[in-house]
Amino acid sequence: METAKSVADPVRNYPDFNRTLIDHSQGRGYTSSPLFIFRAWRLRIAATERCEYLLANSIALSCILIGICWFSHDIIWEAEVPFFRDLGPYFYPIRFSLAQSLSAGELPLWDRHMGMGFPLLANFQSAPFYPPHLVFLLVSFFDAIRILFVFHYLVSALGAYALGRQWGYAAYISVIAAFLFTFGGILISLTNVLNHFQAAVWLPWLVLTGERAIRSYAGKDFLIFAGFGLVQFLAGSPELYALSLGLLCIHIVATVKECSAVTYVKAFLLVAAANVLLLAVSMIQLLPTIELFLQSRRPNNIPYQEATAWSLSPIGLLNFFFLDKEIDRSLFNGVRLFFSH
Repeated sequence: METAKSVADPVRNYPDFNRTLIDHSQGRGYTSSPLFIFRAWRLRIAATERCEYLLANSIALSCILIGICWFSHDIIWEAEVPFFRDLGPYFYPIRFSLAQSLSAGELPLWDRHMGMGFPLLANFQSAPFYPPHLVFLLVSFFDAIRILFVFHYLVSALGAYALGRQWGYAAYISVIAAFLFTFGGILISLTNVLNHFQAAVWLPWLVLTGERAIRSYAGKDFLIFAGFGLVQFLAGSPELYALSLGLLCIHIVATVKECSAVTYVKAFLLVAAANVLLLAVSMIQLLPTIELFLQSRRPNNIPYQEATAWSLSPIGLLNFFFLDKEIDRSLFNGVRLFFSH
């Protein structure tokens, strides 16, 4: 006759769980220990919850993938490439020069085809050290552009979904959050400004990994947080990275109030340490940019008329109540104005 302890041992080993229950129910020498029954019941509940969790995530991720494929169907199946506003005259020529330099195994120092020359490496918006740009080495230029658009939509949606799940929301609510963030007006309006678009999609991942690092104080989580911050920083928009960091700091305040194990000092020191590491690694990008800034006219005062050329006109506030333009793909800028300006 085996003891109650020997009966409990197979329960800890999940593959033997069903066999153990069968042997117990048929009275094959196992004792009817209440402890055994409780452990078996608890294990079955945990296995059921795990299966339900995996099923919910699988369905949710499938919905996200279908939504992105539907939204990007022209890019994926029709091989079309967005070509509006700043994409055609500014960003695509920069990306093309970057792709040529990478294919030739050279540092993208200078683009001689734009104006009287353009500092490609020193210009932060070129994002020459942004890891996803390695796709230019694998496929043709416009295929790489299409892949990058779909990739960043995926990054945005998956990040928003993962953040929602980490915050304890149900799968369907996290899917809604993913769609609202990815296909919302803010992110879509940044599509034609590639450096801002590429940086904005990493916001959920920065908050997610930052929160994990703050709660665990583990070295692995700290390095993951710094790594995601570095990727967002090198995407070409340091200003959006700074805004994302500000949102993370606001979230830290809420995290400290919820979790007594987290303190303000430790949390902000961790964020500061991650940024010191980030800046040290990204010096290969920062130093040329700083030199360009010192050699440019940026330190000088800009004339008032030039500085206010793109400022909001008071009459533009009327757009809060009715539209003054519509999309027209037949026009160069893609926008038809209802009134002359």
